[in-house]
Amino acid sequence: LFSMTDPGKLSLKARKSLRDFEAKRVENLTKIKAATGTDYEFEYDPEVIHKTATDRGDLDDMGRVLFADDGYLGRIATLITKLCLDDLSKETFVDATPARKIVFKFPEEVWSSEAFVIKDGALIYRTNRFGLWMNNVSSFDLEKIL
Repeated sequence: LFSMTDPGKLSLKARKSLRDFEAKRVENLTKIKAATGTDYEFEYDPEVIHKTATDRGDLDDMGRVLFADDGYLGRIATLITKLCLDDLSKETFVDATPARKIVFKFPEEVWSSEAFVIKDGALIYRTNRFGLWMNNVSSFDLEKIL
C-alpha cells in the first residue's frame, strides 16, 4: 500500500500535495456517492504518476491534478453527477460498475482513443504518458460506454 510518509517512493512536495488535497478527494467521492447512491473508491498508482511527472518535469502538483474540482477526480465526479440525473442512466451506470471503483491509469499502449472504459466492473480513466496534465475529461459522454 502507498504511504504518504514513505520517503523512498515520492518526493516530499508530492506527498504534501497529496495530503493537502485529501479533503478534495473525499469531497469528490462524496459527490459521486450522492449521485449514485453508493460508495466508490478512487484508485491510482502515485509512484507511476510521480515517475511520469518527473520524467516530464511536471512534478509536485499531484494532489491538485488528481483530486481538485478542476483535476481528474473532480471532473469525473461532475460527469457521473450529470449522467445520474437521469434515473435509467444512473441505474445502468451503477449496474455496470459493481466493483465500485474509479481507476486512474496509463494504458498499456502509448496512445489510446478510449479515455474511459468499463472493465472488471470498474470505471477506468486512461490517459497517455505524454498528456498527463492535459487531457480534457469534462467533455466525455459516459453514456457512450454504457
